[in-house]
Amino acid sequence: QMRLLGVLCVLLVPLRCGAFCRASRPPPEVLNLQSGWKCIVHCGACCYLQPSEREGLEDFLTDEEMKTLTSMVRPDGWCKHFDFSTRSCSIYDDRPQFCRVDKDRYVQSFQIEPDDFADFAADCCAQSIDDVYGESSDVMVRFEAAQEALEVVLVPTPGRLIPEGDSA
Repeated sequence: QMRLLGVLCVLLVPLRCGAFCRASRPPPEVLNLQSGWKCIVHCGACCYLQPSEREGLEDFLTDEEMKTLTSMVRPDGWCKHFDFSTRSCSIYDDRPQFCRVDKDRYVQSFQIEPDDFADFAADCCAQSIDDVYGESSDVMVRFEAAQEALEVVLVPTPGRLIPEGDSA
């Protein structure tokens, strides 16, 4: 059941997993930072959309969203808008709503507490990356490093980072 939940929530995490940048966009390693969760660029794990591997998806998407999703899936299971050479979404700015990370939608769809959103989204991403690229992949290493970087808090003193829990 946990795998099913991960597969379902990964679809609703902006394809990423939401979640990629167009070459014209400026982001460095991190594309999206929301409430303690980071989506990394050049990943694309959530762009593997194969509906047959996402049981129960119709419970989370409207009929119209299911039609849109189905129309986006290539025969190999990947989104037709995913650019393999850049590992990015070619329609990022105009991607469907279900390809976006939306805290309110996650809270409602997955019945999680708002304060649990960041951990939930990060877990969905990690599971998707593991399924697509493997738990020891370069993508997983970059994702984990991005999440670990969230433990550092930027304080008002320019150029000074203080680990959470340490005093200034």
